[in-house]
Amino acid sequence: MSSLVMRDGRPAFSISSLSIGKDQPGDLFPVDEGTPRFRGFHFSNISARGSAKAGEITGLREMPVEDITFSNVHVQAKTGLACTNARNVFFFGVFVDTDAGPALATNDCASVDTTRLHTLRPHEGTALVTNNAK
Repeated sequence: MSSLVMRDGRPAFSISSLSIGKDQPGDLFPVDEGTPRFRGFHFSNISARGSAKAGEITGLREMPVEDITFSNVHVQAKTGLACTNARNVFFFGVFVDTDAGPALATNDCASVDTTRLHTLRPHEGTALVTNNAK
């Protein structure tokens, strides 16, 4: 996905491999032919403002969402990006500006590179990135 301007999205970005109404992020099931595998997402040159959430990335414990790249993205939202059960997530020249809370909250994620993740609206006493790993 590239070269987009969004306003008032709910949330600006959403990737979820959960079955609607059935799975929860903490559930663990055996991997079989019905297990969804979400990977290889690239978001670039995107601007979004007025969202309730900057975004949600939610994979399965047994099959995380993987290989996600955000490049030259600027999001203004009430809350930041929530990332659960994901791996290989990269930020290149990304700004997430929130009304409250961190720009990124991770939970059970691996290989998340936040070196080039920034905010223009830091909140006193709040880290740019929080990690809620179990």
